[in-house]
Amino acid sequence: MNIIYTEIAEIFFDEKESILYIKMLEDAHMNLENTKVHYNVISDLTKGKKHLVLIDSTNYYTIDQESLKYAAKPGTAEGRVAAAHFTLNMANRLISNFFKLFYKSQIPIQTFNTKEEALRWLREQKNV
Repeated sequence: MNIIYTEIAEIFFDEKESILYIKMLEDAHMNLENTKVHYNVISDLTKGKKHLVLIDSTNYYTIDQESLKYAAKPGTAEGRVAAAHFTLNMANRLISNFFKLFYKSQIPIQTFNTKEEALRWLREQKNV
């Protein structure tokens, strides 16, 4: 298993299932600079192939407005089909929901309480 670390997350790409696993690091702060690096690492890993994203946001993290705008730009997350966050952390849930609603995501994004719920929903998106 080839896990890659950025300043903000631990990343693994399961090529068999085409699922990108992202675990946000505790107290990570997503600024424009490290967000661009993060997405470049993802692009190198996935090589633009269609993929699903499972984001473990159980650890507390923050994201600034420039990073939200960058993440929402078409082409930033090339190949991404759907994203599922899982967390019980209310602040992180608010970030995810704010992004989905305010930035009008091009892909389906949902937030769940558990990893199992998130994976089940993600796998259903494969067939949509």
